[in-house]
Amino acid sequence: MIDEVIFTAARTLVGATHLIASALAATGPMVVAALRLPGRRPDADTALKRGLAWSLVAMGVGLATGGLSAWLVSVSPASGYAAAWSRLPGTAVAMLATEWLITAALYACYWFTWDRWENRRRLHAAVAWFAGTNLLYHFATMMVVLGAVAAEPQLASGSPISRPVFRNLITQPLALSLALHYTAYCTLVGGVAIGLALATVGAGAKPAAIALAGLTVSLVTGGAVLVNEPAGVQRAMLGGSLLATMPLLLSLTLALRLGWLLLAALVADVRGAKPTFREAAWLLFAITLGMVWSGHVVSKL
Repeated sequence: MIDEVIFTAARTLVGATHLIASALAATGPMVVAALRLPGRRPDADTALKRGLAWSLVAMGVGLATGGLSAWLVSVSPASGYAAAWSRLPGTAVAMLATEWLITAALYACYWFTWDRWENRRRLHAAVAWFAGTNLLYHFATMMVVLGAVAAEPQLASGSPISRPVFRNLITQPLALSLALHYTAYCTLVGGVAIGLALATVGAGAKPAAIALAGLTVSLVTGGAVLVNEPAGVQRAMLGGSLLATMPLLLSLTLALRLGWLLLAALVADVRGAKPTFREAAWLLFAITLGMVWSGHVVSKL
């Protein structure tokens, strides 16, 4: 029993780190690009580039923790992810690797043309937006489908999983709500991280608004995910399993506190907002831990 709790805790920590890093890698540069479009303010520009650097580092962290998560899943006999991965065609795996490299190359282009394309802000922003959406679209949809097949292998007939079957799976209500929920979560992460970078120069209002929008949509789509989950999962989350329900309730409570902090940062856009964004970042990490833990517990029921 103790070994199982330790293993679940390890998976939760690695999984939460992977989620946050991957979310920042996808949306951090897009938030930076959007905030840089109106014009250049030297102190804010330096802070934005620092936020961009965090995002690029997060891309590497996301890759490393994703590999570690895959290994932890492979050594768990109760997990269906290893079997789901084995049913993917080789071309799908190659496509993921290619899209990751394309995004990395575009981010490198965005970084090295930071000053050179100062007078071509729309083109410069387009590079970051294309790279971020490319990463978000391909990896989010693949992970959603893998999760569905891991939980219910009968959803996809045949091996490897064909493209028509994949398209059918991603258009199901649960898969769509999960994809939207993850996108909103990524927006929240990007807003909080870039807000933390900008708080030192008194320019945190706009990223706070972005993060608050992401949090609001996350709560709505999270409800949609729960509504579309199988009845057994709903029962476990809503009181059937204390190990799943309590972290979920704690995460929702912390989300309310996070929303209040973001609203305060939006209203009081001053240099002293850095501690507010720092607390928001820790709250976001705690919320992610709670949600990931609940997901792991439910997957074993």
